[in-house]
Amino acid sequence: MRPRDFFHRVSYLQYPVMIAAVAAALRPVLADTTDVVADLNTTLMLMGIGVAFSTLQDTTKVQNEISRRVWSHPRRARFALIAIAGLVVFFLGSGTLLWFFGGERRIAGVAVGLVVFGIGVLGLLKAAIEMAEYQAVAGPDDQRTTVRPPPR
Repeated sequence: MRPRDFFHRVSYLQYPVMIAAVAAALRPVLADTTDVVADLNTTLMLMGIGVAFSTLQDTTKVQNEISRRVWSHPRRARFALIAIAGLVVFFLGSGTLLWFFGGERRIAGVAVGLVVFGIGVLGLLKAAIEMAEYQAVAGPDDQRTTVRPPPR
């Protein structure tokens, strides 16, 4: 098994981690807990880990038709990269500011969650740059970049 295939398979761990993040986000509503801040921190950290796992997928292939349309068109790809970069700046910046100026220990915990999520989105930005570069070189008609129909 090639390393690329191995990491692509490992990237499927994003799904259980994201389900755990949704469970952590719903916990204050369903379990009637009072520690909403801790659950928010857990949700942000799990989402960051889930996004980090998603960046391990094979960036030479697109996963669906929408991705192919975005990454094979230079203007759309640039807009998507700028949007993702804005998210990175927002989450890392707000997490860092909250960490230094938040004061309370519980707020510092949310700051760590924001930073972890920002690092995950930073990895997503790197994967998105690779996809945009590959799709720009390969072009929309390349067989490797088209979405394959499901097997019958």
